[in-house]
Amino acid sequence: MNTKPSSTPKWLWIAGLAVAVVLITCGLGTMALLSAARDGTSAATASLAAPTQILPPTPAARATATRAANPYLVRNVKVYDLNGNLAYQGDVDLGPTLERIAAGVRDPHPNDGTVFQNRERQLPLKGDGQYYREYVVRTPGLREVGPQRLIMGKDGEAYYTPDHYDTFIRIK
Repeated sequence: MNTKPSSTPKWLWIAGLAVAVVLITCGLGTMALLSAARDGTSAATASLAAPTQILPPTPAARATATRAANPYLVRNVKVYDLNGNLAYQGDVDLGPTLERIAAGVRDPHPNDGTVFQNRERQLPLKGDGQYYREYVVRTPGLREVGPQRLIMGKDGEAYYTPDHYDTFIRIK
């Protein structure tokens, strides 16, 4: 009989850490986040909601996340370089990018962590012009930064774009 206690899954720790960073970055108190996560209140539950897709419905935007195994794994993504050539095809794990953000490590690209203005108006409109922040998601095999980005909102929502703001997939 195995008497070893079960441990918390790694993805759950990563998800909790990512939520904490988003709320801290947005100026919310960390104590409220930790309390909500510990108590299992709606704030913690809502931040881990199943990923949903938003506009527009192109093949890249139809990539789906599999929450059961990894809530930040976006499946069947096609990423194209600046010349329109297929640079990467497969699954994208946003966990390492969220870990980097949580650790306060910036990507060398100058726009990493800067305000995303939502000029394309594909994300929900917010009155605050400082509401969203963008983070670089590096594409394997590309020397340049590539088109992938992770957009984080002040309320903890996160959107992934594989094609530099043409389409968005809500991941939380």
